[in-house]
Amino acid sequence: MKTLNDLTKGDCATVVRVTDDNQVGRRMREMGIVSGTSLQVLGEAPLRDPIVVKVFDTVLSVRRSEAICVVVER
Repeated sequence: MKTLNDLTKGDCATVVRVTDDNQVGRRMREMGIVSGTSLQVLGEAPLRDPIVVKVFDTVLSVRRSEAICVVVER
């Protein structure tokens, strides 16, 4: 089971599910990270946190601690 946290720059994946049902999960869903959504990792900050993700035509910054709750498949 891969998570968004496991992806590196240039990787594309499809969201399988968001495992967190509290505030972090709700924030992910509000940003458009929901089951079936395709996303691409555009890069990361110099210290590897946060990561930059493209969802639809939107570029998002996601903390690695939050990216763990997003299960993806390549």
